[in-house]
Amino acid sequence: MNDQPWRFSVAKRGTELHSDFSEALNGFNKNWAPSASALIVVSIKKNEDGTSSKGNFFDAGLSVALLTLQAQALGLHSHQMGGIDAQQMEKVLDTPNDLEVAIAIAVGKRDEPEKLAGPALERELAPRTRLELSEIVLHGQP
Repeated sequence: MNDQPWRFSVAKRGTELHSDFSEALNGFNKNWAPSASALIVVSIKKNEDGTSSKGNFFDAGLSVALLTLQAQALGLHSHQMGGIDAQQMEKVLDTPNDLEVAIAIAVGKRDEPEKLAGPALERELAPRTRLELSEIVLHGQP
């Protein structure tokens, strides 16, 4: 239906908005994400009755996947973050009632992992693992 139910709010490092976005991050993300070249907040349109729309979240997820692929094609890295204070982010953005903040994305060039410390460094250096197909395919043959 070409509704494009997502909206991106972009803040470049060094701006007040980037600082405000950084303050609305939670936990682990608050330690490293403020050094990202850009932070993007993804907001999603609500249904007419004000409820969340699963379809709109799915469409927004596809747009973020393509944003991620394009960033990589440009030699950039992206990291999606669910660890945000959505209410605080909505205040920062003065989000209209028909939108809800979903996630944030850090975008920039990959830095040296050794600049991190403690659990952040361990997490960055840990091997990447994925579930086996047998764990994610519920019906049918993987």
